[in-house]
Amino acid sequence: MVNRIKIDLFGIVQGVGLRPYVWNLAQKYKLGGFIFNNSKGVNLEIEGQKSDLEKFIEEFKALALPLARIEKYNFQKVKPLNEKEFIIKKSHLKTKNDFTLISPDIPTCPDCLKELFDSSDRRLKYPFINCINCGPRFTIICDIPYDRKKITMKEFKMCPLCQGEYDSFLDRRFHAQPNACFICGPHLELINNKGKRIETKDIIKETVELILQGKIIAIKSLGGYHLACDAFNKKTLKTLRERKDREDQPFALMADCVSSIKKFVHVSREEEKILLSKICPIVLLKKNKNCVILEEVAPKQNYLGFMLPYNPLQHLIFKELRKAGEKNPILVMTSGNLHDEPIIYLDDDAKNKIGKISDYFLLNNRSIYMRCDDSIARIFHKNTYLLRRARGIVPEPIFTNKI
Repeated sequence: MVNRIKIDLFGIVQGVGLRPYVWNLAQKYKLGGFIFNNSKGVNLEIEGQKSDLEKFIEEFKALALPLARIEKYNFQKVKPLNEKEFIIKKSHLKTKNDFTLISPDIPTCPDCLKELFDSSDRRLKYPFINCINCGPRFTIICDIPYDRKKITMKEFKMCPLCQGEYDSFLDRRFHAQPNACFICGPHLELINNKGKRIETKDIIKETVELILQGKIIAIKSLGGYHLACDAFNKKTLKTLRERKDREDQPFALMADCVSSIKKFVHVSREEEKILLSKICPIVLLKKNKNCVILEEVAPKQNYLGFMLPYNPLQHLIFKELRKAGEKNPILVMTSGNLHDEPIIYLDDDAKNKIGKISDYFLLNNRSIYMRCDDSIARIFHKNTYLLRRARGIVPEPIFTNKI
């Protein structure tokens, strides 16, 4: 007996691989129908033998997608249309007062990280590598539904290879909206604070050399600019404090692994878990007795704020620091802003405002639509407390009980 079911889905269901997941599930059970994004969530209709539909629904409800968060299902039996093929339809346009949840930005996944340093991969050292399981989301979405033409990547037309991945249901980048590569995607640019372009064959290597020379670099990240410098250079730290008018407020630090962080601070099991989580926040950690991090990083503080790399560019920088002979590289990675102002995310603002703080800019031509600073967390009595709810979390809502 052939049945057909209409399913409306609400929650974080766009930009998380849901459409490709459902497409593959429909192929598994030989079902027909369609799925599409709309400005409220995702709509799908699925048709086939009753027993196959029941298996589909059972597996679908288990939903093995780490980034998805379904808040509500609507199931409705509808008239069968004798469809044998399951397709991904074009997204339906936004109508007045529609609303859907958007995924936060997601740290580089293990698969992309492996490709990033694979000498045989075409994306070797590509600073904007991403797939359906990772990369920018919230900071590049201009409107809903979540499609290429509604994100800041719309200005980059995919090359045939990237388009092939995007169209292939067998590929990890099937319908990955920010998909790109060296040929068709964003690229880096290194300039000094006077606006002069630095000509170099290897921008990452040049940037690392400048950092090790004691220079302050404004780096365009996912949700805004960071001011980066060597955490072991006392003169540079003093200069950064003077230029930023930040007398004693702590600077955030970045290391490339937990074992490096443990050389300077105590890290409990719970703290390690949040450091490695998809939030990838700055975590406040208590200094150990042998901590050699300079006092200028966090004057008069017993705690240091550490985070791990969460985007490909940061991974590339730390890899190059290791190649340059740094055994435990630690960088200051503080928000790029002026005193008491929010993080800067627009390129012109960065050049005009923090050009007086930084010596160089590591830029890219992927626009940021929504600024988003780093989240800050602390573990107290084995419970996680968010001191700043930002990248990796927003725009997920906080649900409260109705009074």
